[in-house]
Amino acid sequence: MNPFRKRQLGTTSVSLTQLGFGGAGIGELWGALPEDQAQGTLALAWKEGVRYFDTSPWYGRGLSELRVGHALRSQPRDQFVLSSKVGRVLSLPKNPSNWDRSPWIGGLPFDHRLDYTYDGIMRSYEDSIQRLGTSYIDLLLIHDLDHWHLESDAKVNAYMAQLFTSGYRALRDLKDQKLIGGIGAGINQKGTMTQFMDWVDLDFFLVALAYTLMDHEVLNNEFSKASEREMGFIIGGVFNSGILATGAVDGAMYNYQPATHEALRRVRRIEEVCKRHNIPLAAAALQLSDRDKWIGWDNEQRQNHLHSVVGMSRFLIRKSVTCHNLASKTLSMSIQTLVRDFESRYGYKPLLIESFVDEAWTNKFPNFIKHIGKTYNKTSPYRGPNMSGKLASHQSALYGKR
Repeated sequence: MNPFRKRQLGTTSVSLTQLGFGGAGIGELWGALPEDQAQGTLALAWKEGVRYFDTSPWYGRGLSELRVGHALRSQPRDQFVLSSKVGRVLSLPKNPSNWDRSPWIGGLPFDHRLDYTYDGIMRSYEDSIQRLGTSYIDLLLIHDLDHWHLESDAKVNAYMAQLFTSGYRALRDLKDQKLIGGIGAGINQKGTMTQFMDWVDLDFFLVALAYTLMDHEVLNNEFSKASEREMGFIIGGVFNSGILATGAVDGAMYNYQPATHEALRRVRRIEEVCKRHNIPLAAAALQLSDRDKWIGWDNEQRQNHLHSVVGMSRFLIRKSVTCHNLASKTLSMSIQTLVRDFESRYGYKPLLIESFVDEAWTNKFPNFIKHIGKTYNKTSPYRGPNMSGKLASHQSALYGKR
């Protein structure tokens, strides 16, 4: 994918670079980070073309917002997109000499309280505006209103009711006054998107940890429901807090905890696939996306048509065989009889065929046309619209019946 190509977020007027900067790390989650190193990291991100920056009052208890604001203050405001979050209000601790700063190793010496009321969200927004040094925030997200952080149904329901009866009105007021460009919610686990959609109308979800190479149960249900509402998605935490960047090494972290033996086993299997195709694990993790949007099927269509999709496996070719484009030629001949054989065996014709082929041979496939989908070609750096990150060094194509 082209990481700096911009894409519109749902039905909002906000367009984001496909690669963004997440500000949790510069809030000193794992350890102290010198100011010059934090600013150097942000400066390099800008230099390389990143124009979307995400932060939160919770990241380092205000430190991340201060650092992001400092780095962007000299840049033209219309040249970048900024998102932050609401749900926590910072204040001085009652006993500064003895208070719990966890989970942050570093950060600033502020306590916090959860507050999803109208006044709480307005206070959080105004505090963020000052820390960031900007007059508006492009995207504002409801933060950590889930079982991951609140742990019980009673707390989740209580704060969700607080949001529904009071706080959501603040978000609507901010959007109506054009002080924010979109309303979203941060998601850390499956089930949360459905709960939000039952309570309030949102423009997008920032899905962290719940949609990665390791975890994608949200795809068939929650993503489909949100897509039907034309909501947008931002995918965060694509490395599951570390393991999909470092690989299955000693000390690897998975969802902010030491990786279990099962998590390490699964990542080793993914690494084996990546190695066979000469794809770095981190690159595969970054380029995962929702293939269904390229096909254009909603959840009901997917369920109805799944039995009519044919996945064509790769061919094993001996090194001694030197026929040019042999795999593509073999596929071409196979497809000529596929429809007839498929119908003879199963009683109906396939709707969709997917495999890895050479583009020059696509016109050889009778009664099928190329519908969508390309990845980088090993010899031709085509930058097409597909971001699915399939593990292949050839072009990938989907074919639909004429």
